[in-house]
Amino acid sequence: MNTAPGTSTAMANRLAELLADQATAPLTPTELSELDTLLHMHPQLQDSSGRPIDAESIAALTGSLIAGWSSAKTAAMPGDVRARLLNRGLDVARENAREASRHRTISISQPPPTANQVSDRVVRTGGSRPFSWPLLLTAAAACAALCTSVFMLVSSQRSQAEAVMARQQLETQQQESTDRLAAADGRISTFSATLEAQRQDANARLALAAEQFAALDQSNTELSAILQGERSTAAKAVAQATADLASADSEIESLQTRLAVSERKLTAAEDRISLLQQNPDNVQIAWTATDIPEAKGVTGDVVWNARLQQGYLRFKGLSANDPGKEQYQAWIFDEGRDPKFPVDAGVFDITLASKDEATGDLIIPIDPKLLIKNPAAFAVTLETPGGVVVTDKKRVVVLAPVAPPTR
Repeated sequence: MNTAPGTSTAMANRLAELLADQATAPLTPTELSELDTLLHMHPQLQDSSGRPIDAESIAALTGSLIAGWSSAKTAAMPGDVRARLLNRGLDVARENAREASRHRTISISQPPPTANQVSDRVVRTGGSRPFSWPLLLTAAAACAALCTSVFMLVSSQRSQAEAVMARQQLETQQQESTDRLAAADGRISTFSATLEAQRQDANARLALAAEQFAALDQSNTELSAILQGERSTAAKAVAQATADLASADSEIESLQTRLAVSERKLTAAEDRISLLQQNPDNVQIAWTATDIPEAKGVTGDVVWNARLQQGYLRFKGLSANDPGKEQYQAWIFDEGRDPKFPVDAGVFDITLASKDEATGDLIIPIDPKLLIKNPAAFAVTLETPGGVVVTDKKRVVVLAPVAPPTR
């Protein structure tokens, strides 16, 4: 460092030291006052190359060192180097803190020093501090550069070895991957061939199934046509059989009706004879024909048993009626009832009447709807189909009055 004429080395070192302190950390009020006095007392300081030494140049140097250290971090710093640097930094920080505390105490109790007091302090302390900050920063920068160079060299060699090892591992992995891919390609080719063979076999089976299905469909069509024809023939046969069965049923019903009529006819005639033979208390009255055309030539009688409430009508010469237009209806006039309302004794047709085979007479059973206590007369009229409840007596065919009993 170069100093101007008349400037002591101790004062120049003290000025450089304060400038370096100002570039790295804030100064105390006492140090700021001392720095201001020294700057007014002495001309500009210069280094060996003639460059000015001030707060800006020292700050630029410090920034360059910090930037160099920052850009040199290409790899992790070894642990022992980092520990030594941190311990040294902590020692420097504690020393600065104690010095700043001491200066703050002095600055509070004393006024700012004058130029003579600063000169006397510099001469008396022999340079204030045992080391000059500019020299310390230069040495630290050299050490940092050396450590950084050594560390970068070692890191570079280690990185190269790691890169070679990583490349070898990558090549090994690539070869293994290539082998696995080749094996997978072989398995895929085998599987593809097997799959293609299976596909062709499935297609052949599908074609055969399609042919069989077409043949089966043709057979089904033919069978359907045959079945339709058989069904039509069977339907016609069933219809004919149904018609024949209906005709047979009708004929059977007719025969059964005829048989029932014949049996009924025979039974009614026999029952009348039995009633006459076994019951002496019967009443038997001959018919009296009226003057209407239907009564012409009609003869016969009535047999009635009051105790049994049973009796029969016998006719000879009674003409046949048309059941769809009119029917014969028998009546009983009871002495205990109003003559206007005779008791209905049944509706009958000549075609269904029982016939006595021996005489040819028609026998009709009497069917009274009420209890007959003492009959006064019997009558037969022509009425509408189904008969009536009360006769108007306009078409009386025959009449049989009962004679009063003798005393």
